[in-house]
Amino acid sequence: MFCKYYDSSVDAINSLDDSKNYFIYLKDENLSNDLTIIKGKELTMDLNGYKLNEKVLAIWIYGALDITSSSSIMGEVNASINIYSQFHLNNVLVVSNNSALIPHEESFVQVKNSRLISTGTADESTVWMHSARLALFDSYVEGPYAIGGEGGEILIDSSELVGTLYNALQVNRGFYGNVTVLGSSVFTGESAGIMIYQGTLTLESDSSSSPIIRGNNNSGLSIGIEDASIFNFNAGDIYGKIAPDIQATINTAEGKTMVSVE
Repeated sequence: MFCKYYDSSVDAINSLDDSKNYFIYLKDENLSNDLTIIKGKELTMDLNGYKLNEKVLAIWIYGALDITSSSSIMGEVNASINIYSQFHLNNVLVVSNNSALIPHEESFVQVKNSRLISTGTADESTVWMHSARLALFDSYVEGPYAIGGEGGEILIDSSELVGTLYNALQVNRGFYGNVTVLGSSVFTGESAGIMIYQGTLTLESDSSSSPIIRGNNNSGLSIGIEDASIFNFNAGDIYGKIAPDIQATINTAEGKTMVSVE
């Protein structure tokens, strides 16, 4: 294996040969410049338990980027990550004072065993969707909105979403979002748990557990502004300060419950 050392990750990435794919090991690093993965380039960055740290740092992905931590300790990235192509995240904490992940149209994002946090105090979404594809496994997302934006294809499996000021998940008015929630996923919104104006929501169990949707000060679930929306309620329980607001075609498995709690 050929190894080369650089003074910074920016220097290393800017020196990449477009004809090759790369694997970069990192240590703690304070960056003053954005990172850009150019179109056609594939790169794996192994944080190995270390940090990429800079409050104004942004990462721009036009090619394919994997950020992982092979250590038992989570790696940490303090950044807003803008995705226009493919992005995989594994065993990493991403913290931003705005949106942590911003997947744009036609991009694909896969998150495993990771934590995504927005420390914003306004109406930021930790993951801000622009009609992209997102798959979330065994992970934790927290922010004013945990996931929000213009929808797309969203799969959430055995993960926890917390909306500290608003909803845990919201697909905005005028856009379609197809959301599938599996296993032991838990959604807790300070307002509603899940709010989807248009699209399809499916709740499914795995072999041992089912989703829980909870709204602290609103309904656990609000879906649909027209009959085109669909709610496939195959598993799980829904709790809220007020009753669920469902204006959609409901396909309900026997024995499922929607509960209003004080």
